[in-house]
Amino acid sequence: MNRVQFEASQVMISETQSNDIYMTVLMRMFSTRPNRNGYAVSEAFMDNIVANAAKYTCLP
Repeated sequence: MNRVQFEASQVMISETQSNDIYMTVLMRMFSTRPNRNGYAVSEAFMDNIVANAAKYTCLP
């Protein structure tokens, strides 16, 4: 059995239909606030990701 651990201030897992093949997770990926490592991204970086969403879809 695989074990997954999440650490976040907000995590929401929503399942519209049960499926044992995959799980859909909706989460915030980027923030302009520094994380525990002291790193953050700029608003320009986030805008670039949104503008080119198709390029980034399904990338790890």
